[in-house]
Amino acid sequence: MMNIDELKQKISTLDEALLKDFVGNLYQNHPELSSDIETLVLYDDPAALAKHILKRIQSVSRGRKYIDWRLNADFSCKLESILTDIENGLLERSPKHAFSLLDKFVATADKVYERVDDSSGSVGGIYYDAVLLWLKAAKAWKASSNAGAKVNWLERVYTLYLGNDYAVFDNLLPNSAMLLNQDQLTQLAWRYESELKQALKTPSHEYSFNAKVSSACVE
Repeated sequence: MMNIDELKQKISTLDEALLKDFVGNLYQNHPELSSDIETLVLYDDPAALAKHILKRIQSVSRGRKYIDWRLNADFSCKLESILTDIENGLLERSPKHAFSLLDKFVATADKVYERVDDSSGSVGGIYYDAVLLWLKAAKAWKASSNAGAKVNWLERVYTLYLGNDYAVFDNLLPNSAMLLNQDQLTQLAWRYESELKQALKTPSHEYSFNAKVSSACVE
């Protein structure tokens, strides 16, 4: 078997028409590769690539099939490939598209966790990476355009963390300095401190669990 460098060298010498026919044959006869091939040929068109990736995210969101431990690895690869294509295909060239897609991707967390056995932790790890990529894309969009700079990023961070029902966004607040300035971080901390003080005022029975206090303390 050739090593990867040898393979790349051989491919570089192949006739272009031969390569096109080969890829076309793969596309027609191997449906499991169709999404990867479509992603590849759309890399030079950020808007079209974003539209294609969006369909894949929507497919994840609409899914109803239960993912048991035996199917977890394949499903995790599917999720990971979406993140890879966003990062490699859009993050630098179109951070607005990248952020929009990542925002929709992380929003699938609840629906995914309702139907997946993630005893291996692989799906959780992917959402962990997605949150960091969400912050990177937000930072890139903020720096690259007036529209991105005008977004209330403090509110976006706060709102995203409200959806942390399965603890898959636990790394959002500790890494929010990637996106928020010192003043915004201070405001965010003040907001959680205010929520904690308000939660402590909520009466509770001697042996009851005060969820609001617990949540505010963690945040």
